[in-house]
Amino acid sequence: MKPVVKILVSCPNPAWIDACTWVFPTLRTGFPTAKIDLEFNAHISSDAKLLNAVEDKLWSFKLYQDKGMSLYFLPEETHHADWIRTKVAWHPADGAPLVILDADTYFHSSVEDWRFDSLLSGYYVPPMWNDFAKCPSVSRIHTSFMWFENVHILRQALKEIYPMAHDNTGAYSPCDPFMPAVRFFEGRAVFWDTCANLFQMLHGRYPVTFFDDRHKAAYEHLNSAAFFDVMKTRLPDGENFERLHREWLKDPAFLKGRLWPTVDNYYLNKQKQLKSAYL
Repeated sequence: MKPVVKILVSCPNPAWIDACTWVFPTLRTGFPTAKIDLEFNAHISSDAKLLNAVEDKLWSFKLYQDKGMSLYFLPEETHHADWIRTKVAWHPADGAPLVILDADTYFHSSVEDWRFDSLLSGYYVPPMWNDFAKCPSVSRIHTSFMWFENVHILRQALKEIYPMAHDNTGAYSPCDPFMPAVRFFEGRAVFWDTCANLFQMLHGRYPVTFFDDRHKAAYEHLNSAAFFDVMKTRLPDGENFERLHREWLKDPAFLKGRLWPTVDNYYLNKQKQLKSAYL
């Protein structure tokens, strides 16, 4: 069956509307016929300037006219992790894969026919020094593009992996696969980013697929468009981060073959930084 694609659009700063809606012109390149749900976080409809910018983008790329696309403006501000939790919880048990996609992605070719022999697939982020949280973070599948091949089995698996979280004392031993958190162990902070616990619960028990070069050739991900203002101040090379968002996204043809090595090298260097910090 064709996947169902879910996208939560957030854009705290109208200056970064291009990056935060980068996927709009190529949605039907990546998913030519799939059902796509575009949901807009509440801060967009509460800001007239931002809402007008989003409306212009929707009309520019004829997304309002796409009969296979549903558009929703959420009535309340929603945390991305809570939103993912809801999509997984309410996805029909009909066998259709669920795709969670960020709006700062861009497609070069169709991915609609991809299939995976795993419950979770996506871009692997290693354990690393995390510039956002300013502490180590555990490995995960990046939430920018997560492919759940069988959500019904996934939901069963999460209950079976740690059943104590679901009995009558579950509130005292909660296990949240989705929400991010900073936890301390022996005095040291460790960041569990969004869906990191989901990955850790599944990995080693159930198959998880890491996107390889073939997968990455089909799309780009700009990283942190909705968190641009924060990330620019926290990254050691904020100027280069700004250049990516300000200049590179204007020329996707130039980006092809250049952006992923930049992203891969960043995570590799952050992994090395983590190891050197704890030697």
